[in-house]
Amino acid sequence: MSRTTFFVVLLGALAGTSAPPARAQEEEYKLSPLLTAKPLQAVAGDDELARLQKERYNTAVEEAKARYNEFLAGRGNQDKLLAVFQRLEGSGMKVNLTGADRIAFRQRYLEMMRDVEKITKAKYDAGKVPISEMLHARYLVQDAEIQLLQTRRGNISKTLGKRRS
Repeated sequence: MSRTTFFVVLLGALAGTSAPPARAQEEEYKLSPLLTAKPLQAVAGDDELARLQKERYNTAVEEAKARYNEFLAGRGNQDKLLAVFQRLEGSGMKVNLTGADRIAFRQRYLEMMRDVEKITKAKYDAGKVPISEMLHARYLVQDAEIQLLQTRRGNISKTLGKRRS
C-alpha cells in the first residue's frame, strides 16, 4: 500500500467512516527499511563490545517493530514508540561505523520519523490525540533532520581533512 493510501485509510478509520476503498483493502502498509532489515551478525574479529552493540541494536529493532505495529493498530503509546526509536537511533549509530553507513542510517531514520509525524498528524486532525503529541513528533523529525545534516557535514569535513593532509 502506498503511504498516501495508508494515510487515507487511517484517516477514514480514525474518523469512523465505514469501509476504506477496495484498492486499499488489497494492499499492505510496509514498515520502514530500518525495521525490516536482517539482524546484524557478529563477524570474525568482532570483540565483545562490538558483539554486544550488535545484539543491542537487534533488540532495539525488534522492540521498535513491535511498538510501531501497535502504534499503527491504534493500541500503542506514542511516548514509548518515540523512546524506542531514539534508542534505535543511538544503538544504530554505534554499529554503523563508516561515514556513508551513518548517513544512510540517519536518512532511513528520518524517513521513519516523518511517517510517525504523518500518522500522528492524521490522528490529531481526527481529534484522537492532543496537539502536544503532534508537536513532539514534529520536533523529533526536525531533530532527525539536524542530525542528518550534522552527520553529512562531519563526513565532508573528515574527507576534506584527509585530502589536505
